[in-house]
Amino acid sequence: MKKFLILILILCSSCSVFYNRNPRNFHDSMGRINILIKSDNKMVGNGTAFVVGKNLLLTADHVCEFINSESAYKVEVEYFLDGKFLSSEINKIIKRDKKNDLCLFTANEVNLPIFKIANKLSLIGDKVYSYGCASGVFGFLSEGFVTDNAAELADNKIVLIISAPGFFGQSGGPILNEDGYVIGLVSGGFNEFHHIQISPQTEVLIDFVKDFI
Repeated sequence: MKKFLILILILCSSCSVFYNRNPRNFHDSMGRINILIKSDNKMVGNGTAFVVGKNLLLTADHVCEFINSESAYKVEVEYFLDGKFLSSEINKIIKRDKKNDLCLFTANEVNLPIFKIANKLSLIGDKVYSYGCASGVFGFLSEGFVTDNAAELADNKIVLIISAPGFFGQSGGPILNEDGYVIGLVSGGFNEFHHIQISPQTEVLIDFVKDFI
């Protein structure tokens, strides 16, 4: 039997009211978001994706491992709009960056509001908000700060670190600044510290998507 991967995406009820509003109200203007990974119709994992262009979605590269023609998983996009769950088929992967854990892919007819990428770099001390589906909880929003904008990990990868609670299932979710613009993407965390999240640097994210949005 084929395995299933279902993606539930972020949307906002109106882009005109999403930006330039208090981030504490993000939850009111964004809908449900999740990536359900199913095997034999049973959930075995979950993650997150969000819309950055027309039918163009951004997530973590390790989530994209399930989105390819050779995968045993059937992949489709599912999103929440006007009180209903809707679905769309995955089209193709557009670009991947394994080192920085980024992946762009397209899905058919996903006409949802677009999340804009910040045009400035993140600074230590900036307040940020992490949004995604934590352990199956829809619309999980956590607050924190940029604690390091150029941290070097053991594999020599340079990353952004924020002090916002993170849990299983948030991989691929957006990290937003106080104006509601995306400055990062949840890539990972530390088992010992659930209040720490790792993201590609803002400048890496900007460079990754610049030719597509």
